[in-house]
Amino acid sequence: MANKPRYEHDCTCTFVGFYKNYDLYCCNKVHLVVRYSDYGADYSSCSINLVEKNTFPKETKKALLKAKEKHLKLLTKNN
Repeated sequence: MANKPRYEHDCTCTFVGFYKNYDLYCCNKVHLVVRYSDYGADYSSCSINLVEKNTFPKETKKALLKAKEKHLKLLTKNN
């Protein structure tokens, strides 16, 4: 897996990997971001505790769930 995201993202979130055409991030351990292009508005985000309850488009929701999974794996690995 590549260590660098494909798309420009101008925040201090932690890059956690990829899902299909999305770059996956976690911010401040409680917020998920999935980016799908370099264009500033091309991303979706959600609180880590609300992703299952939200009504995102199907692939976006899958990407957010994958970001959550990867983030939790990293937390477990680092503890």
